[in-house]
Amino acid sequence: MFRFDSHHLFMEAEEWTTDRRPKVHDLVARVLALRGNTAAPGRNGQPAPQPNRPGRAFGGHHCYNELVRTEVEMLTHEHAQTALEFLEKADRHFADGDQIQASEKLWGAAAHAVMAVAQERGWPHTSHPALKRAAEQLSAEQNDPQIADRFGIAEKYHRDFYHLFMEAEEWTTDRPKVRDLVARVLALRGNDAGPGRNGQPGASD
Repeated sequence: MFRFDSHHLFMEAEEWTTDRRPKVHDLVARVLALRGNTAAPGRNGQPAPQPNRPGRAFGGHHCYNELVRTEVEMLTHEHAQTALEFLEKADRHFADGDQIQASEKLWGAAAHAVMAVAQERGWPHTSHPALKRAAEQLSAEQNDPQIADRFGIAEKYHRDFYHLFMEAEEWTTDRPKVRDLVARVLALRGNDAGPGRNGQPGASD
């Protein structure tokens, strides 16, 4: 839920503060309590029995898409500003040696930059696959293969946030490529002269 909010800022202040945060804390405590617990129900891939609870079920991308449809999205300029802010935060985390947070913010900067332009053009942009398609579409529209290539690099930082698989040299040398992606994409804001307007794919060779 908070991951979705980091992209779209759809949560109201009261919900963000009083409703979701304690539940996330509770989730972390419950999951970590299961470490090494071989007797717990749900072992061997079988779901543990759950009591019936009222309220909306959470179903991954289904829940994500539902929330995006029903909540007010961030404005285009807010996505652009967030992308730049995330780059600054990534630099600070990098200086502190915090690889997890630096990787997350680099991915977030790339994602918000693509969202800003995709939203302006009326393209789908509310899921990871949609963002990837939008980056590829921009790359074809502008005849600029670096956009798609650098978005792929940003995706590595997204995976690194979860798995910390990137070697130190790669983690360091690829950072400027994500910054370059953000600059290239944000430079396209307000550019409605190219093909690919209103969700139509741009011409590609």
